[in-house]
Amino acid sequence: MLSYYKEKIRSVGLILVGIVPMGAFVEQDDKTFEKRDDKKQLLVLSAGPTSNLFTMLIGIIVFLLFLTAVAPLATNLNNEFSQMYSGIRVSSVEDTVSFCGITKEAPAKGNLFPEDIIISLNGMDVNNVTFLSSEIAKSDELNFRVLRNGVEENVFIKPVLFESMGIKRIGVVFEQIPTGYQPPILTQILASLISGISSIIFFFIILSFAVGMFNFLPSDPLDGGRMAKIILLPYFGFLKFNKKETELFIGRLFVWLFLISILVNLLPYVTMVI
Repeated sequence: MLSYYKEKIRSVGLILVGIVPMGAFVEQDDKTFEKRDDKKQLLVLSAGPTSNLFTMLIGIIVFLLFLTAVAPLATNLNNEFSQMYSGIRVSSVEDTVSFCGITKEAPAKGNLFPEDIIISLNGMDVNNVTFLSSEIAKSDELNFRVLRNGVEENVFIKPVLFESMGIKRIGVVFEQIPTGYQPPILTQILASLISGISSIIFFFIILSFAVGMFNFLPSDPLDGGRMAKIILLPYFGFLKFNKKETELFIGRLFVWLFLISILVNLLPYVTMVI
């Protein structure tokens, strides 16, 4: 955009964390740039974070195409790895469950016991801890079918709901029962490769979104902060400040709002520590 408007570019660069590029920047010559009309300034300032949102969309498309391409392989790999385990058992039962400083008695205490083998949950066979956890998270009442000392029993548990975050817990640590089977080396390498590529693409999507939205924040020295000054300047005329003083006031206002929002979001974790 700067080149399009024939503006002087002072520098360009990458922001690195170690060897990983986490962002990029283009620095304009403010003396000539600020002489441009507001519309052109806004187009230039919004180009960076908007490009991050476009790359996020590209990443989502690539991610979906990749998942579609590897779906047949994933089914075979899941079947292969499922042979490593014969079921799920209770590893330990907690006395209490806690979240953000709130502690309640664990619903599973006295209902489930270490070494209980989980046969089914809410009528569905389970052989995967991830599936079991997701079912617990979305159910208001749980009906476990367990094998205890060679006898099958039904165990009914109502999860504790932490309403502030919509999190449900019962106070149990589950573990999968190993069979001793190990998939072939090539199968393990292929699974690691698919998982690695998926993680990289997913990280790219999250990073693009995070960088784009962070740069849109109306706070100095981000592009969003400069955009906020241009957009809001006419609405703060009642302050009777000159242009520079008004821009400084807008910048400081959003910095304080930004800091307050961080503190408000940290409060649950602070109370948990206390």
